Amino acid sequence: MKTQRTYTAVTLLLTLLFVVSLQASTGVRNESYYLGENPPESLSAADRAAAALSVDFYFEEEEYINDIPFDTKCISTQCKYRKAMAVEYEMEEEGYVDDIPFNTEKISEECLMQKAMEVVYKLSEESYVDDIPFDTYAISKMSLYKESMAQK
Repeated sequence: MKTQRTYTAVTLLLTLLFVVSLQASTGVRNESYYLGENPPESLSAADRAAAALSVDFYFEEEEYINDIPFDTKCISTQCKYRKAMAVEYEMEEEGYVDDIPFNTEKISEECLMQKAMEVVYKLSEESYVDDIPFDTYAISKMSLYKESMAQK
């Protein structure tokens, strides 16, 4: 318990010292200076040093150089893919576990059959087409007659 209090006190003390030193290093500037009310002679030494160091550098625009004749992103992606495909993973064979106490294939077939039966088809009425060029009634009658004669 004493150790925890000591650590807490030390942490608070260090935080307080850090905040105080941070505020002292940034310095508080007077806004009236920015309004131009104070003469430049009233600047602090730190402000004069900062003003002396603020040099603007201008660089010429460089021309575009196409010195890499390929797409590096594409190459890195292909390289990573080849490396990933080269790795051979070894996994131990799992034993068979009969953890589903029903036949899933049968249940899925029944479900699909039920869905197919629920579909309602609305077909238009067809017109009569005489596409059989002979009398099917007479042929079926003759066929039945031949079967009955053969059975006798």
